[in-house]
Amino acid sequence: MTANASLAPLTTGTIELTVVYDVSNGQPAGQNVFAASSDRITAPVTASAAVIAGADPDIFVTKTVTPDRATVGQTVTYTMTFQNNLATAESNLSLIDALPAGLIYTPNSATYNGSATPQPDVSGRTLRWDGVTIGAGGTVTITVAARVMDGGLGDIVNEAYVLDPSGARVSNIATATLRLPVEAVFDCADVIGKVFDDRNMNGYQDGLIEDRGISDQIYDGGKFGAAPALAPGGEPGLSNVRLATVDGTIITTDEYGRFSVPCAELPGDTGANFTLKLDTRSLPSGYQVTTENPRVIRVTAGTMARLNFGATIATVVDIDLMDSAFAAGSSELTPALIQGVDQLVRVLEQDPSILRLTHYRASESMDLSRARLDAIEALVRDRWGNTNAGRLPIERTINRLQ
Repeated sequence: MTANASLAPLTTGTIELTVVYDVSNGQPAGQNVFAASSDRITAPVTASAAVIAGADPDIFVTKTVTPDRATVGQTVTYTMTFQNNLATAESNLSLIDALPAGLIYTPNSATYNGSATPQPDVSGRTLRWDGVTIGAGGTVTITVAARVMDGGLGDIVNEAYVLDPSGARVSNIATATLRLPVEAVFDCADVIGKVFDDRNMNGYQDGLIEDRGISDQIYDGGKFGAAPALAPGGEPGLSNVRLATVDGTIITTDEYGRFSVPCAELPGDTGANFTLKLDTRSLPSGYQVTTENPRVIRVTAGTMARLNFGATIATVVDIDLMDSAFAAGSSELTPALIQGVDQLVRVLEQDPSILRLTHYRASESMDLSRARLDAIEALVRDRWGNTNAGRLPIERTINRLQ
C-alpha cells in the first residue's frame, strides 16, 4: 500500500490528516493508516476522507490513434498497450475499448499481440476482451480499426481501461484524441442569392423563364457567365451591390445581381442563424430596399440556402404627424386623419411607393408616440389590403418637436 499524508501544525489535542492511497493490496477504505504517540496527536486517523478506490497503477494502459486527424468516411487505427508492472501474473481481466459517438468499429479488424484472434465481443460501441491473463512484467498490445461516421466538429476522445472479475476498474483510463477538421461538403452551410429589381414590390423575383436548380447559375467555360433567362418585363438582377455578414465579410453581386457565400456558417447538429445585410448606399440612385434588411435565415450543415434581396425605384411619401392628428392624449385617430389615409392609399397604389411615417412629439411619452404610429400603420395596412397593389414598405420614425 502506498500512502501520502500531510500534517497541519497544531498546538492542541488533534490534527487534520489527508491521506490519498491506493487499495491494490486489498486494504479496505476506512482502515486506520496513521497513528502516533505524540502530545500533539490524541486519536487515530482514518483514510475515509480521500480514497482513490479501485485504482491500480501497476496495470498501466496507453492508447494512440493513427492518423490523428480524419474526415467523415475515413478509417483510423487505434493501438492500445496493457502493461503489467507487477511481479505476479494478473488473471481474469477484461480489456475495454470504449468507442465514442461518431466512430464505428470495423468488424474483424482487431489484432491481439499481432494475431487475428481473439476478436472482441462487441456491444454497441464497446469492445471487450474477457478472461485475459497478463504475465508478470508482460504486455498485451491490441489494435482496432474504426471508421469516422459523424462526430461533428472538434475532437473525438476514445478511452481504454481494464476491469477485474468483479467489474471494478483496476487501471488508469488511457485516451486518444482524434481531431476532425472542417469539411466543406458535410459541415459547411453555403448561401447563394440575388439582389433584383423588385418592380412590383412583392418581394419575389418575377419573370424567370428557366430555373437552373438551387444554384441558379451555370458554368459556361468561365465563372457562371450565362445570363438568366427572363420573360419580357421580368425583374432583372442589380449588379455591384454590396452585402455584409456580421463578421465583416463583404460580398458584391455580379453583373446579373447574383452572389454566393461559401461556407457561410458551421451550423453543428442543431443548425444556426445566418444574417446578411444589404448596403443601401451601393444601390443604384433612387432605389429603395423592398424586402427585409438585414435578413436572417436558418441554415443546416451540408446544405445550400437561398437568400434574395429586392430593391426598386419607388416614390417615397413622407407623412408628418403631430398631436393634433389624434384625439387629445390618446392614440385614437381623428376623422380627418382617417379620411386622409383613404385618399393617400388611392394615390400610393398608382405607382410603387414607400411610406415614411414620422411622429413629432412635444410633451407626449414615447409609449404614446409608438401607440399612435401603430394605430395609423394598422389603418394604412387595412386599407392597402383592399387594393391589388404589391407590397407597401412602411418606415417609422419618432422625432422630438423643437
